[in-house]
Order: sequence, then structure tokens, then C-alpha cells
Amino acid sequence: MIGAVVWAGWFLDHGVLFWTVIVAVVDVFGVLGRPKTKPLFSKATTPLNLPPVLREGHVEAALRSLNIPAINKAERIEFESPIFRDGPGWTARINLPLGVTPEIIMSKRAELASGLRRPLGCCWPESGSEVHGGLLRMFVGFEDLASMKQPLYPLAKGKADLFRRLPFGTTNRGTRIGVDLFETTC
Repeated sequence: MIGAVVWAGWFLDHGVLFWTVIVAVVDVFGVLGRPKTKPLFSKATTPLNLPPVLREGHVEAALRSLNIPAINKAERIEFESPIFRDGPGWTARINLPLGVTPEIIMSKRAELASGLRRPLGCCWPESGSEVHGGLLRMFVGFEDLASMKQPLYPLAKGKADLFRRLPFGTTNRGTRIGVDLFETTC
């Protein structure tokens, strides 16, 4: 049948009519071959409440909204490195002004999340004290940790070696963490 339609289109006209017939045949078989549960057309939507990329300006405005005098007096906030994508979110490494510690920012996590216009479960400030006492590492997730789909627990479909680390859970970045049994550390 398809061959007859293509041959008729070729015979009648090598130009517009031929390609019109080809497109019509492909469209008909595309509609007939699609899964019945999926619609033919769907809307493309993006969440409007979250900015797609975390920018230095967003972070600086959020830090200034915390009303910490040393941050508000500083001309600009210094970023140790550009903000980069880190698994299911963004990581910013910030050199805080003199006298401001990451612990001060961590105690105002709810205000920081409000300044970034993100849910509280998306904002995770932490200390970068292995470099210096004023380095703030801030992870901002794409999704709220409370509503994010958790990965399948590895032992749900497998075996465990009791003499190695057992899977325990995941961090806010989605990396797996494990625990040692106290008997295996002898």
C-alpha cells in the first residue's frame, strides 16, 4: 500500500505533490503508532518560581538581606570561584568579609533561603574551614530535599558484605554514605 502511494506520487509529480504525499503518510503512521496513553500534543512548562541558574548577584543580594553589618559594609562579596553545578544543584564558594564566620550564616539559613527565593530544604550553607575560617560553601539544590524523590536503597535489591561499609543513606547532594559495623573496626 505504501509503495503504491509513493509510486503514484512519484509518477504524478516529482515536486510538491510527491513530498506532500510522503509527509501525509508519515503523519498518519505516526498518529497510528503512538501509545494510546500519551497525548499527541502536550504543553511545555517550566517552573516560574525558581531561577534556572544561580548567579552571583542572587547570592550577594541574599547575603545582604541577612542584615549582618560587616556584609552590608563590604563593597562587594568575593567569590573564591565561579558558581558551579554540583550534582542536583549549585555550589557557591564565598570568602566572607573579615569578622563574619560561616556559622553566623548557617544560623540564619531560613532568612538566606528567603533571600534566594528558594524553599528551606534547598539551601545548605556549610563551613569551608579547611581552607580558612571565613570561607562559606553554599549548596543550593534544584528541588526541596523534603519533596525530592530519593534514590532506591541499595539493599532493597541486593546483598551486603558485613565486613565492608553498609549503605546508610544519601547526603543533600545525592551522594551515598555508608556506615561501618563496630565489630569490623577491630
